[in-house]
Amino acid sequence: MERLPASIVRIQATIDYIDDHLDDPLDIQELAAQTEMSFWHFLRVFRATVGETVKDYIRRRRLTRAAYELLETQQNIIDIALGAGFETHEAFTRAFRAQFGTSPREFRAAGKPPKLPRGIPHITTDYLAHMHKGLSTTPEFIDSPARRLVGVKTEFSVTPEAFDLIELGAEAWKTFEPLIGRIPVRANALAGLCSDIVGADETSIQGYVMACVEVTEFAGLPEGVVALMRPPCREARFRHRGAGQAWEYTLQYIFGAWLPDSHFAVADQPAYFTFDVARSPFSEAPEMDYWLALR
Repeated sequence: MERLPASIVRIQATIDYIDDHLDDPLDIQELAAQTEMSFWHFLRVFRATVGETVKDYIRRRRLTRAAYELLETQQNIIDIALGAGFETHEAFTRAFRAQFGTSPREFRAAGKPPKLPRGIPHITTDYLAHMHKGLSTTPEFIDSPARRLVGVKTEFSVTPEAFDLIELGAEAWKTFEPLIGRIPVRANALAGLCSDIVGADETSIQGYVMACVEVTEFAGLPEGVVALMRPPCREARFRHRGAGQAWEYTLQYIFGAWLPDSHFAVADQPAYFTFDVARSPFSEAPEMDYWLALR
C-alpha cells in the first residue's frame, strides 16, 4: 500500500492531540510547531485536509462533547459551557444553536444524539487527479543566479482562512500587466509573481505579493514600478497546471508531502512563480513554475 503523504499523517496527529486535550488550553501556534510546518502553511493544510479551520474544529469538538454531556450527565448547563471553553451561558447557547440548530436546554429535553463533525483527514479524488495530471511531483533542481525583478507590489493583511496568493496577486497583476511592454532589458519573455510572508499569528497573515518580470539591470524603468533583488540559490522547480482548488493541492503537496520527505529546508527567500502571460494564474488555463528556494 502506498504511503500517505506526510501532511496527512501530521494533520491526523494534530487531530488526535486535540481530541486528547479538549480540557486543556490549545494554542494553535504550538499545534503548528508540532507538525514542523510554518504557521500559515499549517493553517492552510489543516483546512484543506479536514474541511474547516483549526479554530472551528476545536470549537466543534468541544461542542460535540458538551452535547453528549447534556444527554448523559446531570451537570448544570453553565458548568458544561465553562468546560467547553465558553465564558458565558449566552455565548455557549449561540454557538450550540449554530452547530445543532437548537438550544442546549431544548437539546437535552429532546434527547437528540449530536451530529459529529468530520475529524478524519481525507484525500479527495480531485487531489489524486491533480497529482497525476496537474503537477510535476518530482521537481527539477537548478542553481539559479541572482534575479533582478521589477514590478508592482501590493501589501496585504488577511485572516489565515482568507489567504489566497492568486487572489491577492490579482490587484498587482491588473496594474502591472499594461506596463510589461514598457519594461526594457527583459531577461526573458516570462512574467512572474514574487511573494513573502512577513508576519503571521492566529488572526492575520501579513506580507506582500509582487507582479513582476526579470530584467538584466535596473535601468530605464517606467514610473510606478519597484525593484527587488532575489539572491542566487539552489531551487526546486515544480510545474503546475490548473486553476482554483488545484493551486491549494499543489501547495499542500509541496509543503506537506514533498518537503518533509526531501531532507531539504526552505531558504529565507520570497516565493517565486513564473509563467507565460497567456497562461497566467489569472487565466482560465494557468500553467506556471514554482521556484522553491532551498538550503
